[in-house]
Amino acid sequence: MSLLTVANRPERGGRRVYLAVKTQRGHHPDYFEVEHYVLRAVAMLKPQDVLEPHLRAVEREHELSRLEAEDTAVAEQLRKLQAALAEPGRDPGPLLPVLDEVGNKLKAIRARRQQLQQECESGRGEKLMQAQTLIQLRAETTEPEERRDLDERIADALPGVVSGVWVQAQHINRVRAVYHVQVWLHSGECRYFQILPEKLHGVEVWQLDPKAGGHDLRRGPFRAEGGGSNGATVPESA
Repeated sequence: MSLLTVANRPERGGRRVYLAVKTQRGHHPDYFEVEHYVLRAVAMLKPQDVLEPHLRAVEREHELSRLEAEDTAVAEQLRKLQAALAEPGRDPGPLLPVLDEVGNKLKAIRARRQQLQQECESGRGEKLMQAQTLIQLRAETTEPEERRDLDERIADALPGVVSGVWVQAQHINRVRAVYHVQVWLHSGECRYFQILPEKLHGVEVWQLDPKAGGHDLRRGPFRAEGGGSNGATVPESA
């Protein structure tokens, strides 16, 4: 999705910003409304929501130990090949492909070790605290320049907490839609919410909460069979 800016009473300098798919016509969600709910969802997270399960941490430690031993063995193999290649009168032809293969294997092992070590030091609890502090400061400020600065800092902090935000529209008619939002965390948890239009009555709204068996939007858009699959009728809102 991309941002679509539309002038609203240009004589007053107003503008509206929407989320839109270039090839898709119809109603589009107000960007700032989606942003508000996403930030509110992040502000409500607790440290245990973003910290990975203990089992995953143990598995990572085991993998690091295995990779360390493999690194030592492959590095020794590479050293022997290099020594053989340096022998006087040795034909390098047969050894060069093997040398490249072993060298690439060692690079892959070390890249994976570095990735796992960074995960150990990620400090997701601290990143969540940082993001929530910035969101709180943003809510309290009325200065446009300060808000722009906080927006940039929040944008830098969120990837440490959120792995992705997925939005799907459920069109009610040409001008109204329900928006389903899934906020996925690095821990594998999902925070799901709906943005409902006013006076929504008698409409079967999709329930796309993964915790309740709903469709995972990361796999593609949800497609209701017969227009009423996986839904619940919403009463008229106040």
